[in-house]
Amino acid sequence: MLDKTKIVAIDVSDQSILLLGLEDDKKTVAVYGKADVEPGVVKQGMVCDQDLFIKALDKLLSHTKPIKLNTEKENLRVALCVPERHLFSYHVTIPKDIPDDEIETYVNEQAQKIIPYKLELLYSTQHVAEEEGVKHVTFTGIQKTDLQNYVSVFSQAGLTIVYVAGELFALGRTYLSDPPMKEDHIILDTDYNSTIIGVYGVDVVPNLSVVVRRGSETIVRHLSEYLSLPLEEVRDLLMTHGLAAKQKKNKKFSELLQDSLGPVIDKVLQAKGYVEKHAAMTIKQITICGSLKEMPGLSDYIASQVGVPAVLVDDTQKIDGIKRILKGDRPEQLSGVIGLALSANDPKFSQINLLTQYNKEMTEVRKAGVTLESIRSLADLYHFIRVQMKKLVKIILEKGLQSKNVSSGKKSKASTVKTSFILVVFFGALGFLVWAMKNYV
Repeated sequence: MLDKTKIVAIDVSDQSILLLGLEDDKKTVAVYGKADVEPGVVKQGMVCDQDLFIKALDKLLSHTKPIKLNTEKENLRVALCVPERHLFSYHVTIPKDIPDDEIETYVNEQAQKIIPYKLELLYSTQHVAEEEGVKHVTFTGIQKTDLQNYVSVFSQAGLTIVYVAGELFALGRTYLSDPPMKEDHIILDTDYNSTIIGVYGVDVVPNLSVVVRRGSETIVRHLSEYLSLPLEEVRDLLMTHGLAAKQKKNKKFSELLQDSLGPVIDKVLQAKGYVEKHAAMTIKQITICGSLKEMPGLSDYIASQVGVPAVLVDDTQKIDGIKRILKGDRPEQLSGVIGLALSANDPKFSQINLLTQYNKEMTEVRKAGVTLESIRSLADLYHFIRVQMKKLVKIILEKGLQSKNVSSGKKSKASTVKTSFILVVFFGALGFLVWAMKNYV
């Protein structure tokens, strides 16, 4: 039986779903599982086919080890890792003349200037940190419709999400030391199609994030086209010679690879320069992770270009026994699910939970009821329909109890059900129309 206080971390990628739960010591694996998802079910981290995704979740829970969680759904509390590409982050240095009770308003005003959506359409958090007497705030937001996508599908699967955080935050908890750190860091995470740059202060929360549309597969395709070589041969050259080729015939490849990495290096330098100028931070080290971290010569090349040491860190360093469970399998999103499992129950990181505003809003909606005029998102629409259905069910039951004649009662009840169904469809269509007009017209 799973302890009801336990939280399992889940990370969703386009290829698979990963689950990890830790014991109370935060060092020992309590449960682990992985399930592949069919192509197209998840795209860029967002669930596109809910039915097939739920089937993949059920398969995952049926194959977790050392215990199977498919019989423990009612006890499962989930911490979810959200891809950084779906988040809006903004770092603000607070002027000394801003009172504490006005910081939230000030940050929202600054964030609204650069975020392409109205803040009313986002669920957001503000993480406040103080370093050398200067207050820094990291604003992080996610579109309400995106968060609702996750909440809805997990709810349909019988699972309860209690914590939502971004990918970069999870990576920081995996690779960096526990807060407070002694130095400011950058994490450089490369996946197949993009590279994420995260800048961390001593509190191990990302103060700045940059997404570069250049990943390992992007580089492979670029070099394959330029050199007229098969993709598989380029991948082999990337991981055998990389940036450290010694033979003359392979040095040309290394030089072209440096050019391909140029946009990533440029963004690292820009991020480093920005936080050192505007946030009084001093970057002392870069941690490299992701699909390119094993490429020969990468850490030395980055260090030479950026001017600070670049290191590789084992993503399992904080977890005992996980290598034995993995048995050589190293899923792409392992570092994310580890970081989230380390953080989900930690009160130090409660204020970055992207679910907080959602829960507050839904509580207010349930107390006050929902009107068509209050619909601002698909989440509001979902709860509007729920409220209407509860009212209709109550009517159905009352009508059924009031029927004195059994046969006439059955006819009355059937008629009420039919009418109620039509009303639900009507209210749902009308609600969606109002929401669409308010946001797109």
